Amino acid sequence: MLHLSGEGGRGGSTPGRMTRAVPAADAGPMKNELLAIIGWVVGIQGALGFIGRTWFDRDWGLLHLWFTPPSALYLAMALVGIPLGVAADLARKKQKAARYRA
Repeated sequence: MLHLSGEGGRGGSTPGRMTRAVPAADAGPMKNELLAIIGWVVGIQGALGFIGRTWFDRDWGLLHLWFTPPSALYLAMALVGIPLGVAADLARKKQKAARYRA
């Protein structure tokens, strides 16, 4: 599927302006950025909560301000969020390198 970029945008084209076809796959880098941010935030909150509760007898991070999650949830957040952030960052770097090679 292709999207047309350029001025005009209301169904017709503006006379004298060229439009170019842009593949819909260009949304990939934005998706990777968003997944990386979400992964890092969730992972760091999980790690802070688990470490704070385990070794310092109080929760760290922001999550404990709204509710008191169990230690297992903090650990699960860290174990899911950090790999998600790393994988999204690696995918973003791979796309960036492929774009410069092309």
